[in-house]
Amino acid sequence: MKNELKEFNQTTFESIKRINEFGQEFWYARELQIALEYKDYRNFEATIFKAMEACKNSGNIIADHFGDVTEMVSIGSGASRQLSSYVLSRYACYLIAMNGDPRKHVIADAQTYFAVQTRRQEIHDNFEQVSSLLLINRNVLPWLFFSYLIALLTKKSSRSVSTSHENFLNASVNSISV
Repeated sequence: MKNELKEFNQTTFESIKRINEFGQEFWYARELQIALEYKDYRNFEATIFKAMEACKNSGNIIADHFGDVTEMVSIGSGASRQLSSYVLSRYACYLIAMNGDPRKHVIADAQTYFAVQTRRQEIHDNFEQVSSLLLINRNVLPWLFFSYLIALLTKKSSRSVSTSHENFLNASVNSISV
């Protein structure tokens, strides 16, 4: 069952993910609506509005995560028309999933997918930031950095990295002016 859930997450949400010219991920609201099994866009839009409120109340700028857009949507017999919609960040999708209909299993899948993907991105960003510090400050030995990073990423106790190593790393990192 867990493998089926993981496969559903990957194929469903990854297949509708887009990448803009700056390498940023985004999703179209009308595609997410279908993936989250909302039959009526009006009902889905109510969930979007709740997510926008949560975004605002958490101190974020709504426009950074929910961009207004006009999409061409087919309306049958080969015709199409423009409808208003949204371009959504990963955070916006997560908030939508958190505010979605809890009776739907796909909502739990979406919550899991967006939470896991957000955590993966945080780890990747932290790794890149610390890696760039290594390149800037050659006083930090690679093996020390590697053991310290493993301890952080695997959430081992701080006892797994000796205090002297931590002091050395902190002194080296603090000496960098970025």
